[in-house]
Amino acid sequence: MARGEIRPLLSPAMIRRARKLAGINQARLASLAGITRKTVVAVEAALPEKPDARRRAVLEKIRWVFEQGFELEFTFAEGGMVRKKLIEKT
Repeated sequence: MARGEIRPLLSPAMIRRARKLAGINQARLASLAGITRKTVVAVEAALPEKPDARRRAVLEKIRWVFEQGFELEFTFAEGGMVRKKLIEKT
């Protein structure tokens, strides 16, 4: 990703699906991301039309937890999708 490029944001539905795949609840996600459970509840409720910098930062923390800690990957076409990363066997 190029410096200054803005990555697509996780939708509330993508976060819920990722939590289910990871087998964690809102409290555990909050702990791993360094945010409050109340914040997780808020980002899972709705995505505003124009998210501010703070909300973007929270969504990036959440994305990092899923990508690095649970090896999930996200695609953003057709409403968004989440799945386990495919690991190539050599």
